[in-house]
Amino acid sequence: MDVLVVTSNGEFNTLVRVAEAMSYKYRTFTVSAHGRQIQRSAEVLAVLSKRRSITARAHFGEREGDSGPYPTIEWTVQSI
Repeated sequence: MDVLVVTSNGEFNTLVRVAEAMSYKYRTFTVSAHGRQIQRSAEVLAVLSKRRSITARAHFGEREGDSGPYPTIEWTVQSI
């Protein structure tokens, strides 16, 4: 299973294109984000769902950082 990590460095359109390519190549893949990038990951999947038939399940968590815990999310995306 492959993972797309959503970061602040990547352009939004690039993230959508990569997610779309992954949806063609893999039946199931993961989109991972933490902190402020959680909303961005949801937006990428919203655009992808308009282009492709997918289902996405969210798995929320928390990781410990230098300044305390921060939220994380992993989306398991499946092409239908």
